[in-house]
Amino acid sequence: MTDVPLQSEGGGVPDQGASQSFHSPAATADDDVNDTNDSLVYQAWTQSGFPIVDGKYIDNGALKDADPDEAVVSGPPALDLYWHNRYLGPEPGLFRGVAAAGFVNVTEYIVRLGSFLAETKGACKIRALNTTLYSVNVIVTTNLSQAEMMQYLQKHGLAPAW
Repeated sequence: MTDVPLQSEGGGVPDQGASQSFHSPAATADDDVNDTNDSLVYQAWTQSGFPIVDGKYIDNGALKDADPDEAVVSGPPALDLYWHNRYLGPEPGLFRGVAAAGFVNVTEYIVRLGSFLAETKGACKIRALNTTLYSVNVIVTTNLSQAEMMQYLQKHGLAPAW
C-alpha cells in the first residue's frame, strides 16, 4: 500500500500541521493505472493549476502557503467533465453546455453515459466523445431544455458525477 497525502475530506485545504493521507493499492505490472478504488479522497488544486498538499503548493519553483479561503478546483484523480450542445435552434432555454467535476473513474462514467442514452431514447445524440483517464468531453445535439438536460445528467450521475 502507498500513503498519498491529499486534501481534507470536507473538500477544503487541510490544516498546515495536519497529516492527511489515504491508502491506495500500488499499481502492478498488469494494472499500471489503478482507478478502481471507490474510497479515494480527491486532490485540491489552485485555480492556476498547482496541487495543494499540506496547505502548500509550488508555483514557479517557490513554495507558497495556500489561503484557507482560496477557491480550489478538483484535479486528478477527479474527472474534468465538459458537455456542449451543437444544436443551435431558435427555442428559448435550450441546453447549451455544462462543465463539472466527476468523482468516479472514467469507466464508471462511460457506463452511466450508456444508461443516460438509453433513457433519453434519441432525444440526445452524441456527435463526439473524447475521454482520457482524467477528462471526458461530450459533444451532443439535442433540443432538450437546460432544465430537462440537467435533470437527466443529475439523475444518471453525469454532471456532477459522484
